[in-house]
This record gives sequence, structure tokens and C-alpha cells, in this order.
Amino acid sequence: MQTIAEPTIVSRTKAAYDGVGGALWTLNHRIAPVWVLYGAIPWGSDLRKGEREVERFTQSWESGRVILDLPVGMGRMFPHYADRLKPSRLIAVDLSDGMVRRARRSAERAGFSGNGDFVAADVASIPLPDASVDYVLTEGGFHHFPDREAAVSEFMRVLRPGGSIAGYALVDRENLRGSLSLRICHRFSLMAEPISAARLRSVFHAHAAADWQESKTGSLLCFAARKPEQ
Repeated sequence: MQTIAEPTIVSRTKAAYDGVGGALWTLNHRIAPVWVLYGAIPWGSDLRKGEREVERFTQSWESGRVILDLPVGMGRMFPHYADRLKPSRLIAVDLSDGMVRRARRSAERAGFSGNGDFVAADVASIPLPDASVDYVLTEGGFHHFPDREAAVSEFMRVLRPGGSIAGYALVDRENLRGSLSLRICHRFSLMAEPISAARLRSVFHAHAAADWQESKTGSLLCFAARKPEQ
């Protein structure tokens, strides 16, 4: 399979989420039956289960800390922040300016009154200092990131020693339907080249991630890891 050039994926993904695609994606998240079907039909996944798994991974996260949410999308986890995590600072980052605007509105609707920063940026160059965040949430990002090595490197760079990361991603080779859907999306430059769970796990391990946890539902890999204390 031909590998799509990184600039093509980045530009097309940004254009899709800046435009009508971003509005449709937001609507998809807000209408529960549509969200369920989106997980089941192309990916063979229970997305609600995936979200519950990420919430389980974050149960040990302490309140009053700094959280980076990337890609933030429409800010689906903001009610969770407002109710339990109460971050001292929330940094919401997405490649798409349109999704950043939607995330800001979602934060307002959720009653999130913390110190929120909303930034449009690429995961390969996160505009934050080293060791500046306690936790990273990355839901639905890695199947879009063309350079997974750069993404994990940046996440580990901005995490403080002992900090944690949790999220989920669509991965290859879990079921025929999901693998086919990933290849179609990649063919049209809407997702990066499909990556297996084993390969994604190895990228994290190569960047010294510790305490790896994972679970799967269809093609959805839910995962958590920690940056070792130094």
C-alpha cells in the first residue's frame, strides 16, 4: 500500500475538521444512537465501552493538576473534568481551529470554570515547555497522527516525571471490517497509515513509557501508560 505523504494527511485532516466534517463529527458525538452505530458498523467497536475504559484508567488521576487534552475534538470529556478532575489548568489542543472553537463552547456548557487554554497546534510540535503537564488525554488521535514516534516523543516530553497518559485509538489487524475501513480512510488521506496495537505499544515502550495497560473493543485500543520518575 502506498504511504500518503505527511503534509497531505495533515492538510486534509485539518480541512475536514475545520469545515463541514467538524460539524458532522460534533453532531455524531451528541446523538447517542449515531455514536453507537459509528463504532459498531465500520470498526466493530463499542465506543461507549471505550470511553468507560479511559475513565477507568483516569480514576487514579488527582484533582487540581494540569491536563493536556490532544486532540480535544469537541471536548467530550469536559463534563468529566468539571465533575471530578477539576484541573488547575486545562490545555485543549487540536490541529483544527474549528474544533478548538467547538471545544471552548463545550467547556462553557459543561460549566468548566478552571484555567482553560485552547490552542490550535500539531501534535508533532506541542507549544508547551518540557515537563509542564501532569496528565495527557488523547482520545481518537493516533489513527490520524502521521508520525507516531514524534507524537509519543512530544507527549513524553511535556509530561512531568510520574505523569500519566490515557486514551484510545483505532488500530489495524483486530477485525476485517475495521482493517478495511482504516485502509479506505487512509487511501483518501483522512487517516494516517494503519498501525497495529503491537506497533503502537512498541512506540510507547521505545520512549520509556512504563506501567502499560490496554483493553480492546473491536478495532478500538484503549491504553494507559506513565512517564517514569527520574
